[in-house]
Amino acid sequence: MQNRPIPLLVLVLLSVWMATGSAQAQNASALLAGGVDVRAYGAKGNGSTDDTVAIQQALTAAPAGGTVFFPVGRYRVTAELVIGKPVSLLGLGLGSQVYQATNGQSLFVFQGVQGVSVSGLYLGSVSSVSGTSLIHLDNTFRSHVENVTMLGGYYGVHLRGAL
Repeated sequence: MQNRPIPLLVLVLLSVWMATGSAQAQNASALLAGGVDVRAYGAKGNGSTDDTVAIQQALTAAPAGGTVFFPVGRYRVTAELVIGKPVSLLGLGLGSQVYQATNGQSLFVFQGVQGVSVSGLYLGSVSSVSGTSLIHLDNTFRSHVENVTMLGGYYGVHLRGAL
């Protein structure tokens, strides 16, 4: 059987279903897409809870080449989210918000990775300290950033030895 990507419409419909509170649906869209849902690791996405640990655990649990899914929500983090393997970060557009609440910290830091993707997220940061960024690509190659809205941070995307 051939693996086929899940159409965006299916992910949107699953996200709406998940928003109604179905416990079984919380992981459905990420599992169908071959990835992990940050809420399965405890992320609340309510804008006030610190979701840093939960999101970092989801990033760690995702297999190389896998997808980390951010359903509709406001995910607040207080430390850099460090990624050292090729993963795709996927949200549902402006409704999937990830916000760095600590001054002087970047948001997503990819280190020495090939083949990363960031898509459909609204990224923000309180930090405007020189050198901080929303997406920091450090020696990271073959990167793809699409349909990402950025607000805050000193840099939106910072390339350091990266293409």
